[in-house]
Amino acid sequence: MDIDKVWVEENIDELMNVFIQMNPEFKSTDNSSRACKSRHKKKMLQNMDTTIYRPIYHIARFTKVKELKLRKIISEKNKEIKQLETINHANYENYQDYKEKSRKLAGENSSLKKYNERLKKRIEELENLIST
Repeated sequence: MDIDKVWVEENIDELMNVFIQMNPEFKSTDNSSRACKSRHKKKMLQNMDTTIYRPIYHIARFTKVKELKLRKIISEKNKEIKQLETINHANYENYQDYKEKSRKLAGENSSLKKYNERLKKRIEELENLIST
């Protein structure tokens, strides 16, 4: 098997945690269970590629890798969310600006409508004078 001995040495505590989860009889803190844990820890460091320890290696190693990948994905998603929040905030501010401009234009349009109505009335008056 391809057991990374350097990884085993660096992450022996993680391996022991998985080992204890898989073998709950070693959870107690009495002298015999501590001695057994110590013995298994030394055997893991000597040769992790045994039928007893190989599954523990794969569980610990690949759950650690998955955890790191998931943390990376989560941090990337958090960055995307923050970017979207800033963009949405900017869009909201732009929306408020456009809404204010729209109100001003509506006010200007209403005065233009009044002006156009006055012009139409004046044109009608002039047409009436010409026709008579």
